Amino acid sequence: RLIGTDWVATGIVYPDSQNELLPVLKDYPVTLSFSKDQIDGSTGTNEFFGDIPKMTSMEFQVTNVGQTLMGWEEDVDPRRFQENAWMNILTTVNDETESPPQVVTLPYTLFDERIGDTDEWTQVLVLGSFQAPLARFVPLKDGMLDEWGKPIKTQSPLAHDTPLNGNEQQDTPAIKDLYHDTFQLAGSNWR
Repeated sequence: RLIGTDWVATGIVYPDSQNELLPVLKDYPVTLSFSKDQIDGSTGTNEFFGDIPKMTSMEFQVTNVGQTLMGWEEDVDPRRFQENAWMNILTTVNDETESPPQVVTLPYTLFDERIGDTDEWTQVLVLGSFQAPLARFVPLKDGMLDEWGKPIKTQSPLAHDTPLNGNEQQDTPAIKDLYHDTFQLAGSNWR
């Protein structure tokens, strides 16, 4: 069911977030694509890839995960935290007794969700479970990313040029505008 599909995350779980899905960074989308026996995508900054040795209608396994290594100027860069959270999901071994031990099993659920108050629907992919989600994705629409996997910029009514220096409060427009508006991203009002 997932082979040949492309997804963009609307939320991922960070370590220490008590299973709360947090929005992905605006202009740094986490993407996930499935081919017959591989996954690939973007952490928002770096590209990642891995093998899928097994896939069923309820879970898939990931092994041999790797990524490109573009760094950041500061250790507190939000892109680093997002990348670490996503790569942690792909590389944390569920059961040390598995053979080989570097295989990560990710349960998933596919379902349809209404877009806001409209008559339109979109498919949703949740990694993990509803009680303990790891990440939430919606289909990656054609034209959302350029040839380098970066989002095509659109002017947001909240956009401004305030740099993120780590000192802003969480509720300031600079911080709020850093995260995707999931309705604009995927047509979804789920948060």
